[in-house]
Amino acid sequence: QASALNEQQILVIASMKIKLAEQEKSDFYRVTKTLIQKTIMIENPIQYTCCENINDPTDFTWNETWSSKSALDKHFSSDHVQEWLRWVQPRLIEPIKAIFVETQKQQLYRLSPPIKAGFDERTHHNPSDDLN
Repeated sequence: QASALNEQQILVIASMKIKLAEQEKSDFYRVTKTLIQKTIMIENPIQYTCCENINDPTDFTWNETWSSKSALDKHFSSDHVQEWLRWVQPRLIEPIKAIFVETQKQQLYRLSPPIKAGFDERTHHNPSDDLN
C-alpha cells in the first residue's frame, strides 16, 4: 500500500502566518521567489504557488501538486527548501499548517455542487455586499 501512495499525486494546501518588519518584506519576497524558481526548475511540480491574503498581509497560502509522495519528500529535504525555512521560521507567528491529500481521494469531494465564490451559504451573507 505504501508504494500505491507513492504513485498517486499529492495535493498540498499550506497556511503560513509570518510577521515581517517593513524592511524585511522585500527580503521575504526575494527568498520566496528564489524558492519558487528553484523548485519549479529543479523539481518540476505540477503546481507550486504562494498567494498573499489581500485582507491580511501576514497570511500566505501555498497550493502545490506533486506527482508522488516521494517527489514531495524530496522537495521537503532539498537545500532550497531548508534554506528558505531557515530564513522564515524565526519570523513565523505560528507553525505552518498544511493538509496533504491524495488526488484520487480528492476527486470524491468534487461530486457536490460548487459553492459560488464570495457567498457563504451558512449565513446567506454575500461579503461583496459589504463593499457597496
